[in-house]
Amino acid sequence: MNFKIVDMSYYYKYEIIKWKYDKPYDVYNFPNIKLDPNIVINDKYFAVINEYLELVGYYCIDDEARVITEESRGIYTDDFLDMGLSMKPDLTGKGLGLEFVKFGESFLKHKYNKRLRLTVACFNKRAIKVYKKAGFSLGEKFIKHAPNWDYEFMIMRLF
Repeated sequence: MNFKIVDMSYYYKYEIIKWKYDKPYDVYNFPNIKLDPNIVINDKYFAVINEYLELVGYYCIDDEARVITEESRGIYTDDFLDMGLSMKPDLTGKGLGLEFVKFGESFLKHKYNKRLRLTVACFNKRAIKVYKKAGFSLGEKFIKHAPNWDYEFMIMRLF
């Protein structure tokens, strides 16, 4: 698949908010976000489209890509660019993950000239396998506590 980075628009942001992942990946859904016309669009998000101009995913950076807890604050202090990413739910599990991750790596490393770091839920074995194939190393783990769930997360770095 041919990927292309475009500015994150309100249209793309609304599309992403409506994405629904099946269990156990439903933790990545946005159940409490209203379709607000004042939704913030900033330079921390990049939409990814295919050759047919269809939205296939996005990348985000910095605070938008971090899972902040008391325990994780000390992890996000060094010279890495934090990378978040997500693919449209109906495209996941179809063998596109490595290509999508590598495209994001290339784009972000070229744009920011920094080493990359990402945070992944430990239950997401599918993503961890792809990130390892893309060259990311396993790192620290921490727990994120929320009202209805506790998840263990892991930091992965690309040197």
